Amino acid sequence: MIRLFTGIKIPKNIASILSQKQIGLTNARLIEERDFHITICFIGDVDNILAEQIMLALNNIRIEQPIKIEIERLDIFGHKKPHALIAKIKENEALTNLRNRQQYQLNLLGIKMDNRKYIPHITLARFKKPSKIKNVKNSPERRNQQNQQNKNIAQFLAHNNFTNSLSFTIDKYCLFSAKYSVGGGPYMVEKIY
Repeated sequence: MIRLFTGIKIPKNIASILSQKQIGLTNARLIEERDFHITICFIGDVDNILAEQIMLALNNIRIEQPIKIEIERLDIFGHKKPHALIAKIKENEALTNLRNRQQYQLNLLGIKMDNRKYIPHITLARFKKPSKIKNVKNSPERRNQQNQQNKNIAQFLAHNNFTNSLSFTIDKYCLFSAKYSVGGGPYMVEKIY
């Protein structure tokens, strides 16, 4: 079995700027700069035969015109209980169309795709959960820890967001494989399209 997803590799100069935005972040597992990417389609765990079929199907999908990617701001996923620090990508019709074309080909192979709204982003860190208080899931101590973590994250965002958006242009995307883990890499490029 292999875990696959399609995505966009982040250019080194942009990744370097993004990694600087991780400085000072506490209570989080930082994503390595080399693993920064924008997921287009998460495919999931597949056997080797289906992986080969996916690689062939994706050969039919190319980026015809370069796509400008704009990073708007730092943000979080999970507003009441933040679980990830992200660099949010500005809505982009060409990127969404690329995703739709990939999903169509993957659906033809019988791969069930996630129906959630597509929010292109680059994950920079995954937040650790507040310490668990033994036998008391919703204790005041636990709520206080969560509230303090939320305040720390809000302060971090206020002091570390972008003053100008960052942008780069892509003309290729990748099929990545991921090591079984809790997320965050390491990721390997299996094929470039």
